[in-house]
Amino acid sequence: MVNYLQALKCVQEGRIVGRPKLNEHGDWEFQMERYAANNMTTINVVASVDGARVTKIYVLTER
Repeated sequence: MVNYLQALKCVQEGRIVGRPKLNEHGDWEFQMERYAANNMTTINVVASVDGARVTKIYVLTER
């Protein structure tokens, strides 16, 4: 389970794993990961774009 601060740090300082995929809505889906404090954090991210500008970033959670 990833908490809010771990997800935020992963988006800020993590790296994209694999190749981003364009979904049916025109948004980019990808995975990001960050290694800190002997723990690997991996999250799924969707980036909404307008041209070359990222307008929103969504972190997907599993329930």
